[in-house]
Amino acid sequence: MKNIDRKSWIMTGVAAVVILAVTALLRIPIVIGEVDAGYIHLGDIAVYAAAAVLGGPLGALAAAVGAALADLIVGAYAYIPAAIIFKAVLAFLIARMCKKSSAWADYIRPVVVCGIVTILGYFLYELLFRGFTVAAYGLPFNLIQAVVSALVGIPVLKLLNGKTGASAGEPVNVFPPEMKNNKRNLK
Repeated sequence: MKNIDRKSWIMTGVAAVVILAVTALLRIPIVIGEVDAGYIHLGDIAVYAAAAVLGGPLGALAAAVGAALADLIVGAYAYIPAAIIFKAVLAFLIARMCKKSSAWADYIRPVVVCGIVTILGYFLYELLFRGFTVAAYGLPFNLIQAVVSALVGIPVLKLLNGKTGASAGEPVNVFPPEMKNNKRNLK
């Protein structure tokens, strides 16, 4: 990874906070009797947007930090390791697979792959660390989360028009050109 400028670090931090907020605030807890089985949320949409704007490495960092902090804040401690791994993977996949295009298929394919990773990843994680009952019970909720994230995430990615630095791993400059010559502009 090349040297990363201050603006990119700030954007990564902001993206992590957005992911944290969307994940923690827009969630529905899943409870099996007395067992906390996590929650479904809209945070994956923010992960997709961060990856499209920041590119793979910084998008993955924002996704891992934001999702892990959300799990920490809402008390879903058992899911922190999964959040770090799976959300970073989602960001890398979006950054690598999305390309600037007017074709909807170029946005549908990466989001479908991310949905499959979410469903299978969390099922296997829950199976290994929480048991079959929690994994089986959580499966339809992970499916709902993947479908809703796709329905909202695909138009968001298309709106961003594939502004991804994925191929070079470079963040995209989303600041307006007039900020370029601003003396107060961060370097």
